[in-house]
Amino acid sequence: MTTGVSCLDAMMVAVIAALRAHSGFMTACPGNVFDGVPLGVRYPYAWVTMREDPAQMETFGRMGFEVEISLRAYSLHEGAQELDAIMAAASPALHHQTLTVSGFVMRHLHYLGAAPLPAVMVDNKRVVQKIGRFRALVQAS
Repeated sequence: MTTGVSCLDAMMVAVIAALRAHSGFMTACPGNVFDGVPLGVRYPYAWVTMREDPAQMETFGRMGFEVEISLRAYSLHEGAQELDAIMAAASPALHHQTLTVSGFVMRHLHYLGAAPLPAVMVDNKRVVQKIGRFRALVQAS
């Protein structure tokens, strides 16, 4: 069932606002959190991406969406400590929180876990990275 309605823009605003409002997250990730990778960013930083599950649901006449949220953290620090701290701070900022999503009602937000990704070279610097995944259920209001 496709209606042309999407919750992704509103979800992105809500998730980034929740992370930026959480002092523990911003302490662990002082480079900030973005919905795209800016030029000249300060490390460590995080980047949020998300996608809607193509299977939309309808409950009591209202559309519902399942959204997969990915939080990628990037650091110049060798080892996993800095990235682990960022993911540990992201969990309480989002897990089981009821975010304000414009035009939608948040029904559930769950932390699924995190995993390391291969290091990459950026501007002749070795950047380590980790990805955390969340799943959200939202319903049109």
